[in-house]
Amino acid sequence: MVCGHQCGCRGAEDGSPLLEALAIATVADRLGYPEVWLGEGPTWDAFALATAVGLRAKRIALTAGPVPVHVRDPFSIARGASSAAVLIGRPVGVALGTSSTRVVEGVHGRRHAHPAAALADSAAAVKDLLGARISRRAGGNSPSRRSASVRPPWPCSTQTVCWPT
Repeated sequence: MVCGHQCGCRGAEDGSPLLEALAIATVADRLGYPEVWLGEGPTWDAFALATAVGLRAKRIALTAGPVPVHVRDPFSIARGASSAAVLIGRPVGVALGTSSTRVVEGVHGRRHAHPAAALADSAAAVKDLLGARISRRAGGNSPSRRSASVRPPWPCSTQTVCWPT
């Protein structure tokens, strides 16, 4: 798992200003942090938030997620990361996780069965779709990124598997 700095702002659901996540990530970029993780939650779609941050913060590496694999299929995860990367003109990493039974079943109405197997299956599929290099490095360093070409030609990203989210 790559240790980055997750944008911990939850937005409207905890009473904080809706756009606070953007402000926090912009400050992290200005202060020279190497990476920011943009978590998915009730207020923000991780890829939309990564796109908004990437248009404001020009240096910091962006990782969308952890994105819960029980809620999003591998293609929509790859498409989200690729769309964000194309719009901002640089790679967007993806962190995958399993979320919780409360969120997956209670909020999304999906079954939260076999989290480890679901995470493994999704990680393999997302890796194939993006041509991503799985990050196994620990520490505060931003992961290396390489180029890949798939149909359609999506920018490659780094993928991080998180347990639990």
